[in-house]
Amino acid sequence: LWQDAENRMLLVSILQKSSDQ
Repeated sequence: LWQDAENRMLLVSILQKSSDQ
């Protein structure tokens, strides 16, 4: 399901943002 690089980049971005807080 998560083979799309774009989707993975999005998830990583969200995780990084959450971690930043």
